[in-house]
Amino acid sequence: MIKSIFYNRIFIILCVVMLIYSSGYALSTVFTFGIYIEALFAYLFLFPIMLVHFKKRANILTTSFILLIVMVVSTFITSGLTSATAYLSIIFKIIIAFGVVTLYDFHDFTRYYLKIMKFVAVTSLIGHYLINYSNYALDLPIVTNINSVPYGVGYLFFYITWIPERNCGIFWEPGLFATFLVIAIIFELFYKKNRRSFLNIFLFIAAILTTRSSAGYGLLLLILFLVMLKSLYFVKDVRMRKVAMCLVFMSSVIILLNYNYVIEFLNLSDNEVTIKLTSEQLATQSRILAINHNLTTFLNNPLFGAGISQAYRNVRHVADTSTSTFMLGVFGFMGVQYTFYLVYGILKNRNNDVYVNIMILLIFLLLINKEPHQGIVFSWCILFYFLKNSSNKSKDVLPNKSKTAQ
Repeated sequence: MIKSIFYNRIFIILCVVMLIYSSGYALSTVFTFGIYIEALFAYLFLFPIMLVHFKKRANILTTSFILLIVMVVSTFITSGLTSATAYLSIIFKIIIAFGVVTLYDFHDFTRYYLKIMKFVAVTSLIGHYLINYSNYALDLPIVTNINSVPYGVGYLFFYITWIPERNCGIFWEPGLFATFLVIAIIFELFYKKNRRSFLNIFLFIAAILTTRSSAGYGLLLLILFLVMLKSLYFVKDVRMRKVAMCLVFMSSVIILLNYNYVIEFLNLSDNEVTIKLTSEQLATQSRILAINHNLTTFLNNPLFGAGISQAYRNVRHVADTSTSTFMLGVFGFMGVQYTFYLVYGILKNRNNDVYVNIMILLIFLLLINKEPHQGIVFSWCILFYFLKNSSNKSKDVLPNKSKTAQ
């Protein structure tokens, strides 16, 4: 019965649509019915979760799920039972993500994700060209979201009317689009089961460039280091390969610590996008100032956090963009779980070399701390998939059998 429902093609399509809508889709900031959809899918996914996990011996995957729910419920109670909808939304997202990870193979997840992102990248590049460089008038209806941001609505492509030169794809802002594209490149290079597609990588990079996201541009440099590390996998001599990877990794660290000189060397100091990456500019950006604000909130409320209402009432510097520290501020010491599980899951991946895992971890830590990921279902899916792979004792930690094909 579980297979007939959850592996039904129609249900999977509906699930994909829900995941897109609950993972930064632009119209999710316009309409408020998303929580009802999440409630329905969370209710449905509870059945396979209970059938699969509560008959097995507890591991880090099931433990993390329980502790995350405990984290949200504890803070909800201690903060005075206020903002119930906000807490329920987070619980629904956790349940949905855990249900997806429970039922569907990681390789299938990455395969469909890459197909969707390829389609989004192509569509966005066409839309971006028509809006900015074509004489053809792309007359899209304009809607304004809850933050008073006006969008040109193409459903498969959006643009923010006051910054049409920045490509945001189907997402609520260009930086989030860049995040999903960076993850797509990492999936293509390191987690895809089949042959890598250089066309996909080219499309993802082209789309990142059109987002004009400073963080996206900076992360492309880290991806370059990843590609260099991956190329050394073909060195047959184990000792030579380890020495070469160590040298490349150390060189990458030195370059990252001196990135200001790299920007100057490449004559990018006057570029309006890359100049935001300089240390002088970073020190004054809200994403950096948010970290100190969130840590102060945490130190004032270390046990159960300030709670969602209080955290947003006293919010400074768009504090929720730093997901790792915002979770600490809202949920107290248990808020560290989000970052800890991500670190643990990535570093325990046996399929990649330790240097590759560290570089991937660095990229993901930067990604989750440049926009609010606690409200993105896809990010919770990634967290649980990494944990699932880390808890698999076999050498091939990524499952090979496709469940969705059954």
